Amino acid sequence: AAIYLREARIALDVGFEAVHFKNPHLPNTRSEIALPLITGNTVLGAVTVQSVEERAFSSDDITTLQSMADALAIAIRNAQLLKDLKRAHAELLRTKTYEALATATTEAVHWVGNKALPITSTVSRMKNDLTTGTVDLDSLREDLELISESAWMGS
Repeated sequence: AAIYLREARIALDVGFEAVHFKNPHLPNTRSEIALPLITGNTVLGAVTVQSVEERAFSSDDITTLQSMADALAIAIRNAQLLKDLKRAHAELLRTKTYEALATATTEAVHWVGNKALPITSTVSRMKNDLTTGTVDLDSLREDLELISESAWMGS
C-alpha cells in the first residue's frame, strides 16, 4: 500500500489490520510503519520499521523515518546510476577499442599494399626483361634499389 499510494502507511496495532504480513524474524511486532522509497517520479520500493510496542510511532518519528527513507532512496538510485554509468563506460571503451583496432588494421593493410605494389610491378618488369633477354644492368640496379626502398620498413 505504501508503494501504491506513495505515502507512509502506519499500523499502530497490527492486530487490528485487515492485511498484515507476519514477519517470521520479528514475530512479536505490534506496530509498524511502511515508508515508500521514492526518487523523482520513480518508486523504488518500500522499507518497514517495526516495534514490539503498540503505538510506537509518533508524528515526529514518521517525519524522521520518512526523511531517512528519502535519503535511502537517493542512495539506492545513485548506486543504480553509478552501475549504469560503469556499464556505459565499459561499452564505450569496448567500442573505442574495436574502432582503434579496425583503423590500425586498415592502415596497416594499406601501408603493406602501398609498399608491395612497387615491388610486384618491378619484379614483374624484371621477369619480363629476363624472359625476353633484354636485361640492362643499370636498369636492373635501379629496379633492385626501388625494391629495396619499398621493402624498407622505415619509409
